[in-house]
Amino acid sequence: MALLTYQKIKNAKAKQKEYTLSDGSGLYLRVLPSGKKTFFFQNVKDGKKTKKQIGDASLISLENARKIAFDLRYNQAISPKKKTLFKDVAKDFLAHKERVYVGANSFKKLSAYYKNYFFVLDEFDINEIKKADILKALDSYIQRGQKQSFIKALGFVRMLFDFAINYDLCEINVARNIDYSTLFALKEVKHKSHLKSFDEVRELVERIRNFSAAPTLKALGLFQLLTAVRPSEARLARWDEMDFKNKIWRIPASRMKSKTTPHEVTVNGAMLGLIESVKEWSRGELVFESLRPHRPWSERAVADMLKNIGYTPQELMPHGFRGTFATLANESRAEHGLGNDIIQACLAHSTQNKVASAYNHATYAKERALLLEWWAKKIFS
Repeated sequence: MALLTYQKIKNAKAKQKEYTLSDGSGLYLRVLPSGKKTFFFQNVKDGKKTKKQIGDASLISLENARKIAFDLRYNQAISPKKKTLFKDVAKDFLAHKERVYVGANSFKKLSAYYKNYFFVLDEFDINEIKKADILKALDSYIQRGQKQSFIKALGFVRMLFDFAINYDLCEINVARNIDYSTLFALKEVKHKSHLKSFDEVRELVERIRNFSAAPTLKALGLFQLLTAVRPSEARLARWDEMDFKNKIWRIPASRMKSKTTPHEVTVNGAMLGLIESVKEWSRGELVFESLRPHRPWSERAVADMLKNIGYTPQELMPHGFRGTFATLANESRAEHGLGNDIIQACLAHSTQNKVASAYNHATYAKERALLLEWWAKKIFS
């Protein structure tokens, strides 16, 4: 049966006799010969039909009518009983979510949490469920150390208990009293894999240059290494961001990680050479266009190239180019004479707190240009 839609309601024309359009689960729209449209809810209980007017369709939205109809149906369906089984509450909770609040994909995820984990609580009275029962249902997440998945599943059962409280089926949301901070071991912070010496970086440059691959892909990898920008910032570089007259690449804030501050890179000779080398391969707005016209290289493209030229993910990944630059630049501060603030500025990192940042608007453009020029000479020798 097709559900009501806003367009169906709008297109429902008056006829000689009154008629109705059903939305299912007791909700329907009545259309009078006068053209007046009204939402009604009809329920059958103990063989008796009851009908209740919800309101004028010109004043009440379809979404609100569905919410009201659900509340009426649920309140009429609940009869006093000694036990309120978890499975009954779960069934009505999922029906409520499907009809009123969430899309198809989200509903599937919610249903999966119940079917895969919380079904073990089906025969429990919801008022007698304890924290230990919920933790037992989610034990597989705990054993595998999957903290984020555990949190999402816990979120499902917390919402379910909130739903039950709203309909006076239980008084306490026991799931909200679960402290999961001690259930999972602290993970060791793993830094992005990167190279440790200039010789290793120069070897990387040679491997990329000698690799048999699309010129734009090799240029992208080298450009990312030279500029120390994030992979997506290089991968999605556009021609309209390049100011060749002033030798500046302006990355808009919308493409930066912070989404609030743009970033400028002074284009030195090595960078310009790479940009010039891909002009003949570009057919659109992107500087580093893939083999598919007008499409960027995928997020995995440079990583796959590194794998093909002999680097394991544990040895080097594209984001590790930034770590390589930061490590070697910091170790060579006596040589280039520039401080950590300049290194962090090249990486588009802020080393200040919010108050300090409000008073310091320096971008260190000249110093950053000098540092990246030094970097290019060291690795492109």
